[in-house]
Amino acid sequence: MGRKSKGDRALLGCRTSVRVAEAVRRDADRLNLSVSAYIATALAERLGMPEEAPERPQGEELPLTG
Repeated sequence: MGRKSKGDRALLGCRTSVRVAEAVRRDADRLNLSVSAYIATALAERLGMPEEAPERPQGEELPLTG
C-alpha cells in the first residue's frame, strides 16, 4: 500500500544565496523536515494560509522568527 496522497501541488523554484540555502538546510534538518516541506510550511504561514502547509506530526510547529 502506497502513502497517502498529498493532494494537488505545484512546483516553485527559486535561487537564493548559498548562505540562505545552507541555513534553510540546517534548520530543516534540525526540525526533521525535508527542505521542500520546510519551505512550503514557511510560505503557507507567511501568506496566512497555515492550513495549506504540509502535514506535520501533531504538536510540532515550524518556529519562524524575524
